[in-house]
Amino acid sequence: MAPADSSEKAFLCARAALDHKAVDLVILEVKKLSSFTDYFVICSGNSDRQVQAIAGHIEEKLKEGNLRPLSVEGQREGRWVLLDYGDV
Repeated sequence: MAPADSSEKAFLCARAALDHKAVDLVILEVKKLSSFTDYFVICSGNSDRQVQAIAGHIEEKLKEGNLRPLSVEGQREGRWVLLDYGDV
């Protein structure tokens, strides 16, 4: 089932990241400060491989709600990954 709004989508991303032991996770609400997004979900992993796994799991969980990223960057290297879901 697709998230009802951007905050629900942000929390879904966060839960998916924590499923794969993400560390230092924060959700920043920026909708009053930004014209291009509502939330940033930022987290870290302990290795390139873990970062790739976290990003892959987030994509998988959102795909279950029929949501696909507008773009993905950095996933092949795994040092950092950007998943752009528009409002999150």
